[in-house]
Amino acid sequence: MQGLPTILLHEKFSGIIWKVEIDGRKDMIAIESRDASSRAAAFSAFNFRTGHCYFREVSPEHSWWFGLDKVHEGMVFLHGYAAGNTPERKGIVAIHAFTGGIAWQQHHMALDHVTEDGLMAYATSFTPKRLQLLSPVTGETTVVQNGLPAPIIQDIRFPQVWPSAMPLPAFIADAAGPVLYALAGDKTCWAYHRERQGKYDQVLLIMKDNAPVIRVFLDENIQKFNPEAFFIHSNQLFCIRNKVEIVSYLV
Repeated sequence: MQGLPTILLHEKFSGIIWKVEIDGRKDMIAIESRDASSRAAAFSAFNFRTGHCYFREVSPEHSWWFGLDKVHEGMVFLHGYAAGNTPERKGIVAIHAFTGGIAWQQHHMALDHVTEDGLMAYATSFTPKRLQLLSPVTGETTVVQNGLPAPIIQDIRFPQVWPSAMPLPAFIADAAGPVLYALAGDKTCWAYHRERQGKYDQVLLIMKDNAPVIRVFLDENIQKFNPEAFFIHSNQLFCIRNKVEIVSYLV
């Protein structure tokens, strides 16, 4: 293989990685991990360029009933749930990324989206939604200038499915199920499954000039296809390995 790509971030958690959010402008990644056996959720934040850990596996009280929402302006935002058996969100908890402490909470609001001007949120007791602009630092209501600000769209690219009508490249001819691929600079990134004794291994393969740069297992001995493999932000490929590790390669 050619020289291995640089690993910029590699972290392992005690629970299964459930959700990942990034703020590309601040080079920040937030991760929600969950441990079903202890019914605990934990939240972590890192600089994905340097690997610096801001905080790791912070679990608020009653953490199982919180989920990761967004990361924005050095803050990690969690949401609660309106009820235990519904995905409807209620409540905002803001964690300061540089301390891991709770900066503010709004129990009767829900986050709709983030903008250049702040957070667009709404009171969950009103129908229809009445969007309000909140400061990401304090949670206080601020004045909306010149109409509602547009949502921030992160520069994230997901792989495409290789067309079934096209023959697979010879180096992954043994793939089972859908094959995912994406271009990243002068490299091509692939993710696919291989059958082994009635179960599957999921493989990440990065190629350059028709030669493998790296080939790693994302998961092994699984019973069904994993539809999520990796995403690319700028010149970094992010993937989850063995359900509990997040890795970022410079591509």
